[in-house]
Amino acid sequence: MGPLKAIAREIRFLDGLARTLWRVRKIDPDSDVLVCDDFEEAVDKFEDHTALVFEGERYTYRQLDALANRFAAWADAQGLKAGDTVAILLPNRAEYIPAWVGLGKLGIASALINNNLTGAALAHCLSISNASHVITDTESLAAIETIRAGLPRPLSYWIIDTAFPAAPDRHALDLKEPKLAPERPAKSRRTGQKARDVALYIYTSGTTGMPKAAKITHMRAQLYMRSFAGATKANAEDKIYCVLPLYHATGGLCGVGSALLNGGTVVLRRKFSASHFWGDVIDNNCTMFVYIGELCRYLVNQDPTPKDRVHKLRLAFGNGLRPEVWEEFQARFNVPRIMEFYGSTEGNVSMFNFDGQPGAIGRVPPYLQRNFAVRLVKFDVESEMPVRDENGICVLCEIGEPGEAVGLIKDDARHNYTGYADKAASDRKILRDVGERRCLVPHRRSDAPRQGRLFLFRRPHRRHLPLERRKRLHD
Repeated sequence: MGPLKAIAREIRFLDGLARTLWRVRKIDPDSDVLVCDDFEEAVDKFEDHTALVFEGERYTYRQLDALANRFAAWADAQGLKAGDTVAILLPNRAEYIPAWVGLGKLGIASALINNNLTGAALAHCLSISNASHVITDTESLAAIETIRAGLPRPLSYWIIDTAFPAAPDRHALDLKEPKLAPERPAKSRRTGQKARDVALYIYTSGTTGMPKAAKITHMRAQLYMRSFAGATKANAEDKIYCVLPLYHATGGLCGVGSALLNGGTVVLRRKFSASHFWGDVIDNNCTMFVYIGELCRYLVNQDPTPKDRVHKLRLAFGNGLRPEVWEEFQARFNVPRIMEFYGSTEGNVSMFNFDGQPGAIGRVPPYLQRNFAVRLVKFDVESEMPVRDENGICVLCEIGEPGEAVGLIKDDARHNYTGYADKAASDRKILRDVGERRCLVPHRRSDAPRQGRLFLFRRPHRRHLPLERRKRLHD
């Protein structure tokens, strides 16, 4: 890489990092500013802007807030209070974000249930949520029928799109009911709630067992939403296309936050369709979209069409984009910039690839390594444990070597580890006696062979770091 390109890359990196850190600088675990306060602040600033487009319907910020307030009024009518949990079992639809935001206005947590689950997995997720009430719709009733007999306690199902409940445990939740006030509940209703309290439960995929409920505190939700509001450089004119499920963080927090904290518009689709993707993007004048990597692979595998390159997209952001798909996708569809990121729902390691380097999730430059407590350690695939040296300290990876990312646990927003609702499962993700390092980075010319970094270890005072599965950073 030539010196001018290297300087340009560093400027781009520092610009993205500065924008991101600026947006999260005021997040404080002990603050009484919750994620619903962030939403209300945006509503007050952009009240008549279009906040959401869904299936031909447009909702302004003020209308979304009114919906959220009606959910709060419903919860109040059921006697729910701060610290309680309500399960949300819905597909992507206009009421989804207002539902959990509205409950948050009373300090009530929302358990975001995967609406594709059935049977034992669905019963498990509802059970560990500790919710007594489930907000759902007619589309999800078939899944509920598969588990009703297997629940340890009775649940009340509130159906938002029907006025005719079919059973004693089913009730209509009429969002146009005059008794459900569209006015905001007083902020005093959530007095005592802090940013470190749980706002959401987002479930893991359950690939190695039943899904686990990751605790998303208000500050963690704010970290997701504010970070992407800054990292994407979104503004009030942007329209962000979202086909990802809102029960996961990538679509429901990162994508939504990029738009709604900046006065932009979320263009929401019920589910991904490769054949309708570019038509939707073009028809709605979308300027960004949020992805998971397989989505891009599906689009690349579609036959070419005249719509492939006539869009107005300036950015795609997401995670899991394979290196072999990245360059083909970007070249074929003429997407100017791709911003890959990495971050697990339950962990405390986050990375942004501000450089646009294909196949990488980001980097920590040598001059910032003391400020970002993220390291890559060697990992034994057979034992599924990190490799340690003769002193019991984890061994750091060489450049280009895959390993396990670990992040230092602290009590601030960027380093906090909230884990799962299950404390034992949370503790199993913590790695002790990792090691501290001082880095000496040898000078490397652009035409010189790659050289490893020299690390000096010393035994730490039992630092605690959560594990992140094998991910690669570029140097």
